[in-house]
Amino acid sequence: MEHSRARGWDYPDYKTLGAVFMVRRHEIDYLGQVTVGQTLSAETWVDEWRAASCIRKTELILDGKVVTRAATTWAFISLGSGRPIRIPDAMRDVFIAA
Repeated sequence: MEHSRARGWDYPDYKTLGAVFMVRRHEIDYLGQVTVGQTLSAETWVDEWRAASCIRKTELILDGKVVTRAATTWAFISLGSGRPIRIPDAMRDVFIAA
């Protein structure tokens, strides 16, 4: 949600639009060990767009080394029907510009 908020799309905006993103699939690769008390940084971006879904990539980084890679497929779902709908071009453009 923080990335979405930073791009100008918060929950009230999604509610007004009548649709939200919901997780359809997670893929996670654990590449290194992290212990309690260590501080991680995270990088996230939308890597691929489809008509009614997108794939967001995330990396968790410890001391300059990627320790986790993830890919999450998000489906854009109508609040009324519960079915996937096309992602508006205006929303896609805001995320691509980032």
